[in-house]
Amino acid sequence: MPKHPLKLVNITVKLSRQLLEEFDEWWKREGFVSRTEAIRQAIREIMNTTAFIGNSISIQEAAQNAK
Repeated sequence: MPKHPLKLVNITVKLSRQLLEEFDEWWKREGFVSRTEAIRQAIREIMNTTAFIGNSISIQEAAQNAK
């Protein structure tokens, strides 16, 4: 356990109802324990793959590429 546990912050994200329903189906099917953990993992994967490995594309472009 780290000496200084990470402090979590709340964020707000607006999605269409359809996208949210599809995401909820996906994360449950994939075995995540919560929507929050699925979103955290999705952000980690985007950061580790395209957006932050020397590419000059935006996070929005990275998200589109991940589809």
